[in-house]
Amino acid sequence: MRSRGIGWPSVLALTVTAFVAALGAGCSGGSEGDAGRAPISPAPAAAATSATRAGAAAEIEAVLLDRAAAVVAGDRRAFLRTVGGDRARQLAWFDRLRRLPVGEVTHELGTVTAGEDLDRFAAAVHLGVRLDGFDPEPVVGERRMSWRRVSGSDGSRWVVTRDRPVPGQVVVAPWDVPGTTVVAGDGVVLVVDEALRSREPRLLAEAEAARRFVDRGVPGGLEGAVVLAFRDLRLFASAGLDLAEVRAHGGMALPVLGPEGEAVAVRALLTPAGLRGTWWRRVVLRHELTHVALWEKEAPEWLVEGVAEYAAWQGERIQRVQRAAGVAARGGIDSMPPDGAFYADPMVNYPLARFACRVLAREHGRGAPYEALAAVADVGAVHHDEVDAVLGERFGTTADELATEAGRAIARWFGVPAGA
Repeated sequence: MRSRGIGWPSVLALTVTAFVAALGAGCSGGSEGDAGRAPISPAPAAAATSATRAGAAAEIEAVLLDRAAAVVAGDRRAFLRTVGGDRARQLAWFDRLRRLPVGEVTHELGTVTAGEDLDRFAAAVHLGVRLDGFDPEPVVGERRMSWRRVSGSDGSRWVVTRDRPVPGQVVVAPWDVPGTTVVAGDGVVLVVDEALRSREPRLLAEAEAARRFVDRGVPGGLEGAVVLAFRDLRLFASAGLDLAEVRAHGGMALPVLGPEGEAVAVRALLTPAGLRGTWWRRVVLRHELTHVALWEKEAPEWLVEGVAEYAAWQGERIQRVQRAAGVAARGGIDSMPPDGAFYADPMVNYPLARFACRVLAREHGRGAPYEALAAVADVGAVHHDEVDAVLGERFGTTADELATEAGRAIARWFGVPAGA
């Protein structure tokens, strides 16, 4: 149940202005003696070509704006007017997006290549999709698109002949993944792979219940969440995720990026290990959706994961504590694992972090773990001494003291003396 980031290709996005300039740019050369001379004007033919390319760029941009407006409005006829090839695939993409609460679609042109006759163009396009109630800004992925100019009774215009997502964007745009099923429910957009299609109604109901649970229990609530549930490990691999980590965790909370390359939201991901048993799915979903609700609160790993664990297990009659944690507690625990070491021993450290938050709640009230997270995040405390300063001022304790008390609580859970 790890909250983590994934690598994102660093792509230089060009604005339409830059796109126009690139199409019309030329190279000039000269000797050292040319320095300080007035620039040489392009020949009439070159200037005409540049103007033609600039006009084409502006027209293509207009097509993209029309296409975005058609998707948001659900106007199939208007969308079809932008389609000039690969019709079935483009319409399938349109229909899948229309199942989602799409509030905004943006396009930004990247690297461009042009056909020799200037009637065909191809480009990388950064496509942004904002889901109402889920994303504060458009979540941006990359596509490869091609256009050609066609003539009709109303004159010539540009149409899209090919539109393909760049591979590996499973988390950014899971609805583009072949074989997935997309359904929107009460504050949840659920995407399942082909292996889980028959279980989609049940998984949706469970995700909706978990979202409502987090919305009621976590400060600030949770209006909406995108939840992915995949059994096919190839999908995780295509997203660049470490399969060893996937197998070791029931779920993950993965950030997605906005127009400026910054994280704007988090998707919750259920792994095959998180799909085992109703009660376990419930806990995993609550854990990951707590990360979605609190993703902007940056703090040490033990506190981020401890709060998510604390929230997820609230009200559960069965409290799962791994035996490895009991063994560690019996040997004695006197320190909290630092960042970089927390995920190396999850069977011990997840229960330890959860029980540390339970200690805070027992001594300072049920909201204390959330208050600790907010206080640490608000001052940007990262280092051990910085975190201890916040905990000391607010709660009269330190991270290591919490770890010691948590270890004793785990030992009592297993009925063994701590440090025996």
